[in-house]
Amino acid sequence: MSDTPTKEQLQQIHRGFAAQCFNACWDLIDKHDRSAQDDETMRRLAEVSLWHWTQVTDHTALQMSVGYWQLSRVYAISGLCERALDYAEHCMAVSSAAELAVFYRAYAWEARARALATCGQHEEAASAIRNARDLAAEVEDAESRAMLEKDLDSISA
Repeated sequence: MSDTPTKEQLQQIHRGFAAQCFNACWDLIDKHDRSAQDDETMRRLAEVSLWHWTQVTDHTALQMSVGYWQLSRVYAISGLCERALDYAEHCMAVSSAAELAVFYRAYAWEARARALATCGQHEEAASAIRNARDLAAEVEDAESRAMLEKDLDSISA
C-alpha cells in the first residue's frame, strides 16, 4: 500500500485547502483590529487559496473570478493598490470572458473601484462604482444586491 495520494485524492485535497484558505482569509478581512502580521497572513491565504484552485483540473471561471476578487480586496485593504488593481483586472477579464452572472460581473467592477480608490484615482473609481451599480440593479436576489450595494457604499471615491 502506498502513502502517495491518488490523483482524485489530490484533487480533493486541493479543493479542501482552497476553501479552507479562502474562509480563513475572509475571517481576517472581517477582523476590525488586524495587525500587520494579520494583513500578511491574509494576503498569503488569498494567494494560496487561488493557487490551490489552479491545481484543480476542473476549476471554473467562477472560482477564478472569486479568487481574483478576494486577492484584489486583500491587497486594497492592505494599501497595496497596484497589486489590488492587477487582480481586479484579472477578475474583470475572467468574469467578462466567461459571461458570469451579473452579480459576479458587478463585483468585478467593485474590485476595480476599490483598487482605483486605494490608488487615489478617484474619478476612475467613481466611474467604476457607477458601472457596478448599473449591474447591481440587475441582480435579482435582494440579499445579494444589498450586500453588493453595501460594499460599494464602503468605497471612498
